[in-house]
Amino acid sequence: MILQLNTESKLTFITLILIFLVTIQFYFHENHQFSEKSSPTFTNDFHVHHINSTQPSKIPKKSSPTKKNDTNFNHIKSFDPFPYQFLHIVGNPDGTITRLQEFFPTIPASNNIDFNSYSISKDVLLDPRKNTWVRIFLPQKSINNPKKLPIVVFVHGGGFILYNPASPLFHNFCSELASQLDVLVISVEYRLAPENRLPAAYEDVFEALLWVKDGKNEWVKKYGNFSRCILMGHSAGGNIVYNVMLTALDYVNDLRPLTIAGFVLIQPAFGGIKRTGSELRSVYDPMTPLVVGDLMWDLALPVGAGQGHEFCDPTIGGGPEKLGRIRKLGWWVVVVGCDGDPLIDREVRLFEMLKKKGVMAKSLFTKGGYHSVHLIDPVQMRQLFVYIEKLFKEL
Repeated sequence: MILQLNTESKLTFITLILIFLVTIQFYFHENHQFSEKSSPTFTNDFHVHHINSTQPSKIPKKSSPTKKNDTNFNHIKSFDPFPYQFLHIVGNPDGTITRLQEFFPTIPASNNIDFNSYSISKDVLLDPRKNTWVRIFLPQKSINNPKKLPIVVFVHGGGFILYNPASPLFHNFCSELASQLDVLVISVEYRLAPENRLPAAYEDVFEALLWVKDGKNEWVKKYGNFSRCILMGHSAGGNIVYNVMLTALDYVNDLRPLTIAGFVLIQPAFGGIKRTGSELRSVYDPMTPLVVGDLMWDLALPVGAGQGHEFCDPTIGGGPEKLGRIRKLGWWVVVVGCDGDPLIDREVRLFEMLKKKGVMAKSLFTKGGYHSVHLIDPVQMRQLFVYIEKLFKEL
């Protein structure tokens, strides 16, 4: 029967079939849970011997730090395969993960003028030992324009364990960012966890800042305005930017002539031991289910650490005491979020802490939405760009 339909009808029919299948999957996702018997126990969190279900377990308890001489391999936990499946990864016995490449396509950089794109891009190696690199985006309209452009150092998300600047979501966002705001965008590829746990990503992004300030790259030297630089990060990238900000407080002179004006944290990823209301509502969140977020933290934090670690919770450790120095430097910090994001409670608390510490903090909080909405929804993306463009004009 399908062979007798025209192309448009075929597509409609196939779409209806897909919607039906997704609906069925969602029904089972909402109405069934793992039983204790169906969730096997392993002595190694990363052994995935077989998959019994694609559904998340009930709200898990937060992990707590183990003793200093403990590792993630010498204590028994109940294994839940759902977050691994959701993220399209497979755990390996040595603590690494295999990322199923068919789910992680990439877009090559191109410095050839393309009328279908408003920006050109190229990749530059940072540290061959670490395999870190950057993708630089230059607006096409600026190629023959001698005007210096503000510099945006962008840090991608992915729960510290996934993606890179060549991932379509982040490549397209940075290309749009460069062209719409007329800025030079430097998107950083940092080492991913669990192969390189935090603070490896923080170190790599700070190293990228030092690379920018050296101005040895042709595009950076020719087009970059070193007196107008902001750091911007999405999700895990927002967490990284925040922690790099704390590090940069101690190296202001070392970063010259690069002058940092501010930081934009887009739906920054933070956590804590006690669940927030928005987290409790996210057990079945389609973008970031609760157990998926927990797995990402478990893979990213130092071995043996739980969500009570300062890399995860910005309200503890020595970070809050350093915030008072930010205002003296004239740095502003923007926190971006929406109330449809499971992370919104953490984002609001971060903003309130920044204000309390005297930081020139600004917020762009909107109704509805979801995690990563500013990268996916053109309206939300444009709203964010307009807001950042306004900040640039105030510099």
